[in-house]
Amino acid sequence: MNDLNIDLLKMNEIKLSIDQVFILHLLDNGMKPFISEYLKIHGPIFDKVRIQELVKRGFIKLRVLAFVNFSDLSITEEGKAALSEITNNDPPQLLKSEEELIKELADTYPKKAGIRKGLQSNKDSWSKKYIKLLKKNPDLRETILKCIKEEVEYRTKTMQMEFMPMLSTYINQRRWEIYEEELKNKQKKKDKSEREVYGNKIF
Repeated sequence: MNDLNIDLLKMNEIKLSIDQVFILHLLDNGMKPFISEYLKIHGPIFDKVRIQELVKRGFIKLRVLAFVNFSDLSITEEGKAALSEITNNDPPQLLKSEEELIKELADTYPKKAGIRKGLQSNKDSWSKKYIKLLKKNPDLRETILKCIKEEVEYRTKTMQMEFMPMLSTYINQRRWEIYEEELKNKQKKKDKSEREVYGNKIF
């Protein structure tokens, strides 16, 4: 896990407590499995109200707000941006130029009847929004592209491609989040299957 250097003035300006910053830091560094195990042994170390505040402010996601289960928490782009400001981290760098990223997205998105026009219409709207999202969280690029492919695969199989939204709608309304959970579930099943195969070889 990376060192945590905190700008206290910025933390007060954003109105976060030290434990809330620490929670964001843990989630941003993939420490959920470790923390979940620690909580089982030592009991709660975070105030539930503090976590609920982060959820309400859009810094983290939680499936059921009334029940705080650390394994169900995930940091959002807004949470990453706030954490970056507070910890004085250098802003994340894009892996490609803005033009290349926009072209990559447009080339990945299906060019079906009724959808092609969405690539050019409102281009300034979706392209600027897309680049803004990636500047906050470059890792989101891979997630969005994978979710597009997942949705196209599903709609092709079920003959629902005509209902695929225009690209401007897809980006501005964050439609990839609908399929993001499905991708996570598939990865979990894949990991479980690999563990079982690996276990059989060992034992």
